[in-house]
Parts: sequence; structure tokens; C-alpha cells
Amino acid sequence: GGSTGGGTPSGNGENCPTATVIATSTTLSGETLFGFTDEYQWSGLPNCTPFGSFGPDRVYVVSIPPGTGLRVSVTPTAGWDPSIQFTEGPCSLGSSGQTCLAGSNSAGAGQTENLDYGNSTTATQQVFVLVDTASTITAANLYNISFQFVSPLPAGDSC
Repeated sequence: GGSTGGGTPSGNGENCPTATVIATSTTLSGETLFGFTDEYQWSGLPNCTPFGSFGPDRVYVVSIPPGTGLRVSVTPTAGWDPSIQFTEGPCSLGSSGQTCLAGSNSAGAGQTENLDYGNSTTATQQVFVLVDTASTITAANLYNISFQFVSPLPAGDSC
């Protein structure tokens, strides 16, 4: 499926308490970090990526059923460089209290960033997906974000 995202800092996604809820496999087009603030700095705990991002970030929350995998892909426009982190709560402002599940900042500017995670437990797992950047963001810097559930979980696909 697909839908149009977008939004402003006064809407969903500014931080964990207002995270955009993702319930099914979907793609959100035209998302932005422009005007969003820097609540989560990943150079400290939980240190989800090798290189921290001090810049605007946006949050999505996903409930992953047991034995199911999740792939998130972020495709930026205009040559800027996003990172993706998966954490589990409590997801409060700042990085304290969160547990890093997976993180990726390996693709270069303008390239699609992919991150996979598998819920190998017997319970549904709530995961916060944070899109972050150290790049200077303008209104032209949009991104598409894809959430794909994979069930059953492929062999060996758990973190």
C-alpha cells in the first residue's frame, strides 16, 4: 500500500509521544525533517549508529508481531544523508532509557538507507523508528519511507 505522509512539527512525529503510528506495510511519500528539532542524539546512549547525528529527527512507532521481520527504507531527495535507528522504550526525550535494537548510517548522501529487524520473541514488540540527520535540512529535502513486514521471519533474520 501507499499513502502520502508530509506533516509539520505540530503534527505527528516530532518526538516519541507524538510518533506516527505504522500498522501495516506502507510507504509514506513526501516526508520531511524541515522544521523538526533535535530531541535524540545518537552519539551518546543508546549509540545506535557508528556516527551520531546532531540534527532534526522524526519518529514512527511500529508494533511487530511475533516471528515477523520489519524492513524500513528511507530514500532522500536533494542529496542529503539520513540515518535510521530502531529503539524500544521507554522512548522519552533525549536518549536515556532507550535500548538500541539496530541502526544504520552506511549509505551515502542521496542513497537509500535500509534497516532490517526481526522479532524472534513470542510477544508483539513495540519499536520506535527514528529518522535522523546531521545534514542541513531545507524545505526541499524530502524523503520517502517504506515499512515492509515479512512473515514468517526469514531464518537467521533476528538481531
